[in-house]
Parts: sequence; C-alpha cells; structure tokens
Amino acid sequence: MERNGMGPDVLSRRDMPAGSSAKAVMEACWKALPRQDILPRRGDIDPSLMEEALPHAFILTRVAPGVGRLRLVGQALAGYLGGEMRGMPLSVLFALPSRPALGRWIDCCLDSPGLADLPIRSQPKAFRPGLSGRLLLLPLLDHRNEATQILGGLFLDGPTRRAAAPFTILEDSPARWERIASPPYRAAMALG
Repeated sequence: MERNGMGPDVLSRRDMPAGSSAKAVMEACWKALPRQDILPRRGDIDPSLMEEALPHAFILTRVAPGVGRLRLVGQALAGYLGGEMRGMPLSVLFALPSRPALGRWIDCCLDSPGLADLPIRSQPKAFRPGLSGRLLLLPLLDHRNEATQILGGLFLDGPTRRAAAPFTILEDSPARWERIASPPYRAAMALG
C-alpha cells in the first residue's frame, strides 16, 4: 500500500531522508546550549530549535556500563524498529556484532566526555539495498549534574523505511570523535 504517494513503507515526507542537514541542525543546537561546567543540561534543550532533526532524535539514560535506555524517541526511530521504543535499550536497533562497539561509544561519550559521530549502515533486505547514515551521540548532564544522558540521532542518507533495523556500526570507516576539553580552571584544579 502506498503512503503519501512515495511508495510502500515510506514513513512520511518529513522523515525522508535526514542525512547531514538534520544531523548538522542537532549538533549546532547542542553546541549552542548553555553549559553547566563543560556539558549542557538536558533541561536546556528546546525542541523547537531542531524541528528538522526531531523525527530522528532520541534521549537515552545510561543505566549500566555500555547500556543506554531510550527515554524519548522520534517517530522515524520508532519506524525503524516497527513499534514503540521508549524504555528499550538503544542496542535493539543494532545487529549483535555491533552492540559491543555501541556500548563502548556510549561509555566514551559520557565518561571522557565527547561528541561521537559514527558511520552506520542498515542491513539490505529483499529488493531493498542497505542505507548508509550516521549515529550522533552528544553528552548531557542530568538533574543531578551528572553525565548520564545522551542527546542522539540516527540519520540515514536515503528514504526512511519501516523496519530498517538492524543497523551495523562500520568500524572500518572513519568515526568522528571530539573530546570536550575541561575549562582552564578545572585543569588547574586537577594539577594543583
């Protein structure tokens, strides 16, 4: 059955393709957030400033080493799995071989802390090629001023289709990692 005249299983025009534009919007909004120490707080996010990225966005909370549970999930992400995802671990979107790497990136993003921008690919399915894209992970402080949350997005470079998961993290392709430097006064305190 066709939806919105775009062919079978396409979510909506709003969800087609996210690519680098929506990812850039999310990253710019995160970088513009006020900082508590070195990281922004989750409560400071204004969704209206990144409408283009919202269908592809999520917020997760780390509940154990390498495990991030989804708290808020955009419509496109729910469509990738084919159902509601709140409360599930982010890893349900990824193939088993990519889950350990995903866990390491979640921990690195929050513990170091830093921005992670990872190459991903969806699995090819009958008569459908796999889609390339990026997974963006941006650390946030929770209400206790602890780095336990991530604003993230999964941005594909082609038409978004239902049940696009599982995804694979392409470990042989370059990932972007930007460690967030401590402000000068924190560095001086650590040395003193």
